[in-house]
Amino acid sequence: MAPKRKEKVDLKNLVIIALLITVVIETSLLLNPDFKKGLSKPKAVEKSSTSSERITKKKEPSEHKSPPIVLPAALKSEPTIVPASKSQMKRPVAVTNNDQIKKPFLGRIAIILDDWGYHQESCDALVFIKSPLAVAVLPGLEHSRDIAECAYRNGKEVILHLPLEPHRYTETYPDNYIIKTSMNDAKIVRMVDHSLDSVPYLVGVNNHMGSKATEDKRVMSIVFNRLKQRGLFFVDSFVTSKTICRDLARKMKVGFARRDVFLDNKNERVYIEEQFAILAKEAHKKGFAIAIGHDRPLTLQIVKEQVELLERQGFKIVKITDLLQ
Repeated sequence: MAPKRKEKVDLKNLVIIALLITVVIETSLLLNPDFKKGLSKPKAVEKSSTSSERITKKKEPSEHKSPPIVLPAALKSEPTIVPASKSQMKRPVAVTNNDQIKKPFLGRIAIILDDWGYHQESCDALVFIKSPLAVAVLPGLEHSRDIAECAYRNGKEVILHLPLEPHRYTETYPDNYIIKTSMNDAKIVRMVDHSLDSVPYLVGVNNHMGSKATEDKRVMSIVFNRLKQRGLFFVDSFVTSKTICRDLARKMKVGFARRDVFLDNKNERVYIEEQFAILAKEAHKKGFAIAIGHDRPLTLQIVKEQVELLERQGFKIVKITDLLQ
């Protein structure tokens, strides 16, 4: 047992001696001024990467800058997106129908369709045209009352399409159906009253033909006087530039409006759609416009299509009574 203990003591002494030698060497190095300079200003050492380092080392980002991106002009004009504020982000608001962006208001448009009363077939079309519409019914025809009933049931305004003398006839009419400038006052009164009585639910009157009669102050004064007594308005179909109706209606204090655009002088789709474009332009320019068309299947179909389109664009389809002067 004694030899083993001695070996342990000798090993311990050797370790102590080694430590003392290490301390002496480090102390001498620290006291060396050249060694101090090396510590304060270390020199960069170039070192080539080993194969393993080249495999695992991540590629450093390049110092070379890419050239700026040149945006097309169209993209440059795009609006800047502004982020929501913190308060908005914390309290999101649910979007409802009332919060939707409102369409711009482009103008008001009223539409009158003439020459109703010959047949009942077109009555069904009124069910599918949801927007306001004025139905101008000719007096004394087989279906004049039926059409007025149908229009009234479907929420359309009913007006009398009063036959007045033109400068030139394009069709043949029965005797005493057209109010003429050669008639005396009493006869004109009787014919106006008879025509008004033949169509129910009337709110107003417009002229059928009448290029000659609407230039005649005496004839139109008699007509306006009868309308005023019944609380009815007059829409000038404006078939002559020499009409005296506007000034006379203002003087006699009769509700009045005047046509801006004829929709279907040609019974062709392209033509009617072009007239609607003119109507929209006119309504946008002055704030309102009045169109007149006829009781025809093609016109009714295009009216349905166009009023829906106009409303989506921002026009308001209104009753003719909303545009009276």
